[in-house]
Amino acid sequence: MRLYFLEKKFSASHFWKDCSNHNATVAQYIGELCHYLQERPPSPDDKRHKVRLMIGNGLRPSLWPLFQERFGIKHIGEFYAATEGSVSLFNIPAKPGAVGHIPQILLKTLVPIALIKFDVDSDEVVRGKDGFCIRCGFNEAGQLISPTVQDGSLDFKGYTNKAATEKKILRNVFKTGDAYVLSGDLLKMDPDGYFYFVDRIGDTFRWKGENVATGEIEGVIKEFPGIREVNVYGVAMPDTSGRAGMAYIIIDDSFDLKQFYNYTHEKLPSYALPLFLRISKEIEVTGTLKHLKATKRNEGFDPKIVKDPLFYRDTKEKIYIPITDAIFAQIMREDYSKL
Repeated sequence: MRLYFLEKKFSASHFWKDCSNHNATVAQYIGELCHYLQERPPSPDDKRHKVRLMIGNGLRPSLWPLFQERFGIKHIGEFYAATEGSVSLFNIPAKPGAVGHIPQILLKTLVPIALIKFDVDSDEVVRGKDGFCIRCGFNEAGQLISPTVQDGSLDFKGYTNKAATEKKILRNVFKTGDAYVLSGDLLKMDPDGYFYFVDRIGDTFRWKGENVATGEIEGVIKEFPGIREVNVYGVAMPDTSGRAGMAYIIIDDSFDLKQFYNYTHEKLPSYALPLFLRISKEIEVTGTLKHLKATKRNEGFDPKIVKDPLFYRDTKEKIYIPITDAIFAQIMREDYSKL
């Protein structure tokens, strides 16, 4: 008989005690959970439990061996999967950093998924002169795709909205008439068949273990007085696999920075709050009039790189403050989990 125990909420200080009290042998994680546990002061409870396996995703490669050693976890079961997708990956050999493993011979036969070249700046799949998609080489980031049921392989039920379903399907991929499901994620694969998560494509990024839909955040911010246009995306932070939210905005004279802090605090969940603001005179768009996210995302929040005014969400003063070189250095030194 297998018994399962679900706590009401996560507590880094009580996690291992709970595992011990309930004789847990397997626990689930997201990367942020492991980070919070590792940041706790050493305690006799660190190994005073029976947990032998932890299953989840988002455990940073650099943290992986340290986490296993400190807490005495024999096996880490890192995996990759999408709720509405038709493919999942499992890192059974438990190679640190990998989200899955498929031997090359199986990729060509039983599991015909693929990584195809993707232009993050234009937010489009790259096709060759013959009109078909291009497979990625080893250690080259590309979008993960999986064949649909039309190919007699993996099944994709789709959504109740036919238009939304069609946007998820890529057709004429490697030959005329074939169809694959777009994962919306960038991964890469090494010569040994290990897959590594790189980033999410387009309108979603991950912060503090939560998926942040930029369109939803933009919709809330647009309602604030003085906002003429907004582009939200995630920017890389030190020592984390996630991205912190940045709102790239165009404003008019009625915009109030203090009130904007209060407004977002009231309207948005904590993980979706934009930690950074970038105020500009115009927002660049692609040839198809989509907000240019990739280039701006790569520029980050370094005032030496970004010439537009930059602001940082100061939770102590409860206001957005200008990012100077000194403030930038301070942010880079901070523990991102406390932001």
